[in-house]
Amino acid sequence: MQTIELLSWLALPVGLIVIVDDWFLRSRRQIAASPAPPADPTLMKTLYMLLPLLILAAVVRLLLAERLDFSAVLFGITAITGVAWLLDVAILRRGRTRAARAAGKDPALIPEPARSTMPAASFRWRWSSSCCGPSFSSRSGSLRIP
Repeated sequence: MQTIELLSWLALPVGLIVIVDDWFLRSRRQIAASPAPPADPTLMKTLYMLLPLLILAAVVRLLLAERLDFSAVLFGITAITGVAWLLDVAILRRGRTRAARAAGKDPALIPEPARSTMPAASFRWRWSSSCCGPSFSSRSGSLRIP
């Protein structure tokens, strides 16, 4: 149990490092290497590989908690990814496009990191809310499925 808690706490800083790299630094590597895939540094490759394990530990920790409002968790994920998508569309896309054009590359070849995340999270939250009811709780006996 202590290992899961430690890994779940590591998910936040590793996730933030990966997000900063993916949004700001990786796009520069993609522009420089375009049309070939970018070569990520060894540390970033390691963090990208560890992140799913750390997120899984955080999910396990959530599921083992005495109280879990799954709908609130999905809503939070949807809200965070919505803000990230809006930030990407409003601010970051222009910078990527300018940098690609300045390097003489086609901006359409540079992927947008937040493009599919928000719609997928929103669909999952709406599907779960309509299909499985508004409240979930683990190990407390109040898991209700209509």
